[in-house]
Amino acid sequence: MYEFKLPSLGADMEDGVLLEWKVKPGDIVKKGDIVAVIDTVKAAIDIEIFVNGKIESILVPADREKKIPVGTVLALLSESDEDAASARPRTATAAQPSGAFDKKLSMRQGIASAMSLSWREIPHYYLRTEVDMSACLERLREENEKRAIADRILPASLIIKAVACALVNAPEFNGYFLNGAFQPGNGIHIGMAVALREGGLIAPAIKNCNNISFINIMNIINDLAGRVRNLNLTGSEMTDATITVTSLDDPGAQTIFGIIRPPQVALIGCGRISERAVSIEGRIVSREMMDLTLSGDHRQTDGRQGAAFLGEIKELLEMPDDIFDAETRREEQV
Repeated sequence: MYEFKLPSLGADMEDGVLLEWKVKPGDIVKKGDIVAVIDTVKAAIDIEIFVNGKIESILVPADREKKIPVGTVLALLSESDEDAASARPRTATAAQPSGAFDKKLSMRQGIASAMSLSWREIPHYYLRTEVDMSACLERLREENEKRAIADRILPASLIIKAVACALVNAPEFNGYFLNGAFQPGNGIHIGMAVALREGGLIAPAIKNCNNISFINIMNIINDLAGRVRNLNLTGSEMTDATITVTSLDDPGAQTIFGIIRPPQVALIGCGRISERAVSIEGRIVSREMMDLTLSGDHRQTDGRQGAAFLGEIKELLEMPDDIFDAETRREEQV
């Protein structure tokens, strides 16, 4: 038998409310199927099952007034042999209560809990560099001239793609610090910070960013942004991010030094892109510049590693031909 437990959907999550079952005893399910809806402090989340099998019994009924601790066994499944080994390591570990009281207050308590945990346990270090985004934005303008307004590409997709490419050569920033040791991510899944209407941020994962084009990343950003604001996400989108990118563009701050979202070990901050006077070959010229920052976990990496990682992202954005040419080759192959 496989025990389907209430999973942790964030480092600050302690309990949740079981809003709805999508299955009943006797149903056959496949790994990845949505089987329940859980209300957390941040959203009502669709929860996937991690094995193929049959629902044998449901142990906890849906109840909008009852908070359930993380790790509670919700249902029992009979599973196929090939799924047994892979499913067992998915143990639930330690959101704040939600349900019948003010959602915005619950939200603020959840953010406070997560950020307090981050400050308490993660020895942060911070690095900053300036990125000349002029070439990147010029290529982007050329690309967008071919597109309808609704299909235009934003700089965020290029930034996320550049971070993903840089992580290929810097895997020490892509993963989690758990139980006193670093655990590499099982892919490059970049969390994109999105503001919620009621306040606060949520950072769902854009999965396998290194293997998809910046245009597909833009499509995913549009999809996630809409579903985040309608509070319609899956459990894996909430938990799979291996690093977070946060942006304070238009009309945002020039520089952001972010707080790492535990158990991740790094966060990339992108400030507002603005025209600035810079010196190039002895001449003062106006360029479109962006402050790029890294918040790193000193238990896992140091400043020298962080500077190399940040420098590679900067290089990819300042000389974006590789990113754009890869997209052209992809379209030609299609």
